[in-house]
Amino acid sequence: MLSVAVIEDDKKDAAVLCGLLTRYERESGETVRVTTFTNAEAFLTDYKPVYDAVFMDIELDGAMDGLTAAARLRKYDETVALLFVTSMAQFAIKGYEVDALDYFVKPVGYYDVKMRLDRVRRGKRTAGATVNIGVDGGVKRVLAADVYYIEVMNHTLVYHTRDGTFSCRGGSIRDLESRLEPEGFARCSISYLVNLRHCSEIRSGSVVVGGDELKITRGKRKEFVYKLAQVLGGVLENHDSIVYSRENLFCLAACVFFRSCRIQNASPPIFYIEICRLCFTVRGGNVVVCLLFWI
Repeated sequence: MLSVAVIEDDKKDAAVLCGLLTRYERESGETVRVTTFTNAEAFLTDYKPVYDAVFMDIELDGAMDGLTAAARLRKYDETVALLFVTSMAQFAIKGYEVDALDYFVKPVGYYDVKMRLDRVRRGKRTAGATVNIGVDGGVKRVLAADVYYIEVMNHTLVYHTRDGTFSCRGGSIRDLESRLEPEGFARCSISYLVNLRHCSEIRSGSVVVGGDELKITRGKRKEFVYKLAQVLGGVLENHDSIVYSRENLFCLAACVFFRSCRIQNASPPIFYIEICRLCFTVRGGNVVVCLLFWI
């Protein structure tokens, strides 16, 4: 299903656009849920990041035009597909400053809408999971891949992301763990849920994530390291260009070992190999991995 918002102050233009979306639903077989707004203020008040696409008229009546509204929208929702509708193409160029997917010049044609919505659907399938974070009386949506780690502190969830740190009360780190585990997240302690793809180093009792050193508790260590090896194995399998140095051969051997144990539903033998340090860097498109082992 696609959830679409239409912000248009001209009733006739809004009706035309909604008709095109209805036609797209009929011809594509994709359910399209449309919500219309006549001004930007109504759209942004108590905004919830539930939309896959937003059709925004640039020349809106009221205190806020479409470009201003789009800039404010991006503070809460960085992933929604933003599509500008305008009578004057020169205004639409400014839309790229707020990461607009594209723009339409009125009158809008069906095949223009179809092409853009097809792109939205493809992007939705490949973008990955998102996380909604309560901020400033609203909700901010970020890609799970952009989250370094989440910590719980005094009944508050603190999200450490590429765009900064955000705190919100309510919610459970256990529920987040259940939802984000398929995206490569794991607990290193009762307080931290870590995006394993952002781990830069493992030390004897801690892991470095996003530049921060987090404690790994004794009870979580074995499971955490095992999940890290699984995620790392997937990264190596899906990468086309690996530098086959001596260090990478050690890495490949370790990944094959852990993967074979998983496939056979077997535990590692008594001489269990534990990863005690991991350096993961990207240089010129080549993944360079160095693993040191304790035996």
